[in-house]
Amino acid sequence: MHFAAEAQVGEGDGCVPQFNNTKCPAFWELQAPHVTRELRPQDLEGFFYELAFHDYTQYPLCLFTPRCVTSSKQVQEHEDGTKFVNDTWNLSCAGHPYPQQLLFNITDHPGYLLGYWPKANIPYLPTWIVAGMVFPDTVVDFRSGPQGWLLEFQCVEWKGHVVFVGINFYAKAKEEASFAEMEHAAR
Repeated sequence: MHFAAEAQVGEGDGCVPQFNNTKCPAFWELQAPHVTRELRPQDLEGFFYELAFHDYTQYPLCLFTPRCVTSSKQVQEHEDGTKFVNDTWNLSCAGHPYPQQLLFNITDHPGYLLGYWPKANIPYLPTWIVAGMVFPDTVVDFRSGPQGWLLEFQCVEWKGHVVFVGINFYAKAKEEASFAEMEHAAR
């Protein structure tokens, strides 16, 4: 995981930040410095392939290897003027499609979004579990343009414990070079 403050934390004493499963990291602890300066809402739009993930809504809830995970993201506006990303993604589990829609409200902090599920359709996941749940979503790093990609991190706390972590590697092109750049950014 890329920690923006890694060089300052414990410098010289061998300490490296550790994920402790009791508290989610703040978005500013995760983002590459250029994200807050350069990320624009249009960088969040497009058709993406999910090249890799760590996400319990995909596995192990889908007991079989999830396939054909894609995401179509469009920036839209609620009636009150709040901008959001309409993230329509597809999950194929055991040969059956499970189309999903997640909405991510755009905040005043570039690359920090607040996501929610209007209606979950995940295999073996009762809808009441995620009803009303907010998924803080951080764009850790990105590259804009037709060969663009997004590295996203989601983390949810409940009763003093981290109960969900999602790390998603989204790329507009299925290319090894895109995956290698995202993997480097994640470390």
